[in-house]
Amino acid sequence: MSVRIARLLASYPDHLAGVERDTLLWRDGTLMPIGAGQPPRPFHEMLRSATIADQLRQTYDPGPALSPPPRDYSPGRLRNTAFFVKMYGDCHAGAAVAPRLRSVI
Repeated sequence: MSVRIARLLASYPDHLAGVERDTLLWRDGTLMPIGAGQPPRPFHEMLRSATIADQLRQTYDPGPALSPPPRDYSPGRLRNTAFFVKMYGDCHAGAAVAPRLRSVI
């Protein structure tokens, strides 16, 4: 298991139970493919249909940016929709999402 997947599990212990091969196991029994075995794809493809592994590919650098970011570097833009809907609910539902948000330090 990658360090990033391990950190994901540690960040959401109430929701995520573990990993088996390339599958994320949710506490409610849901199974979700991670996509870690896939080779990196072009950025525009990952923007359209990111895997869980894709969304963890780029990391945020601490502190102020010392120079403009490189092309196609945009942490947070690569999102696996199924993961976020499962974790936080449908953002179009409004009030259902707010209680599930957490601060990131």
